[in-house]
Amino acid sequence: MNIHHLQFLWYLRNGGWINESMLPDRRVIKATLLANGWVESRCGQQGIEYRITDLGLDEEAMSCAEDPKQLKT
Repeated sequence: MNIHHLQFLWYLRNGGWINESMLPDRRVIKATLLANGWVESRCGQQGIEYRITDLGLDEEAMSCAEDPKQLKT
């Protein structure tokens, strides 16, 4: 996980479904987070929505506990 992944996950920390229009337009980041199981997506009434998974919360917590200097940029 790198700082860009963490920044995206910060938008999803409340655990609820967030419409993609409220999130940064980072297609590669979204694809990586989905592929690793850190977020999930669905088609809602207002379009595509994302939320953080339990695995994503655990990964975020572990990354935040590490020395920030060690995070990949």
